[in-house]
Amino acid sequence: SKDIALRVLLSFIVRAAAIYDRYIEPVISYAMNHYVRVYVKVSKGGLKADKILKSCLGIAWCCTNCSYSYMDYMESNIYRPVKCPVCGGRLDPIYPIWICGIGDEKHIEKLIGIANEMYWLQKSSRVLLENIYRVSRVNSLTTRLTYLAKVFKINVPSIYDIVECLQQKGFRASRSYIYSDGVATNASINDLIECMKR
Repeated sequence: SKDIALRVLLSFIVRAAAIYDRYIEPVISYAMNHYVRVYVKVSKGGLKADKILKSCLGIAWCCTNCSYSYMDYMESNIYRPVKCPVCGGRLDPIYPIWICGIGDEKHIEKLIGIANEMYWLQKSSRVLLENIYRVSRVNSLTTRLTYLAKVFKINVPSIYDIVECLQQKGFRASRSYIYSDGVATNASINDLIECMKR
């Protein structure tokens, strides 16, 4: 998926920077149409680069059947078969990927403020920035609701209702701007399914 592509690109950049004793901090990352783009701040520091490599590189486990996915730290045995807890299918590992935040919230807020002052800027650009801000606050992979609904043989509920339900439970949740049927949330898959079945 495109949000995995963003994280794969960030993992490549952080590894390339570490070769030269540099570390990165993602400022803004987004996927649009057929491309992904990331803007990063690069700073000097070999020790910090090593620390970021250890704490921010990990693995994504993804089910192609129901869209369930999660990120975790690298394991020693990534080749072991892992079963999807939702549909029983196989979880495929994707690694190394960036598992830390994909944007600087304060910087994105500033960009939104600047964009709102530019009356000539297209509304779609301002909306994109607001969507990037909401998704970057969650720091999770997108779950596609149509795939989950197919597994549980239920109609796809309104994404806005699901986001509201998850937020009422105390989780961070946002409609994905990458996929029209996607939700980014830090809620467990069980909480998401519970909101879908309401």
